[in-house]
Amino acid sequence: MVFAEFDRRQRKSRAQRTKLFVQMLTTFAYGSLGLAVAEPIIRFPEFGLGHLIALAFGLVCAVAAVYLVPEGERYGPD
Repeated sequence: MVFAEFDRRQRKSRAQRTKLFVQMLTTFAYGSLGLAVAEPIIRFPEFGLGHLIALAFGLVCAVAAVYLVPEGERYGPD
């Protein structure tokens, strides 16, 4: 019984950490994608290497967040 409680607490804690990590990845993705797309529109510069790197970073963060979402949502509140 005690080991089952430890296991349940560990799974819940891991799910909460994963959920926080997914939220951080989503925030990074929105920020970098917004920077990569909005800055050339607002300031009219050319789409350079920095914008391409920000766009790639945003897409990687978004894909990682979508991949990890089920791990954070697996264990609901008790």
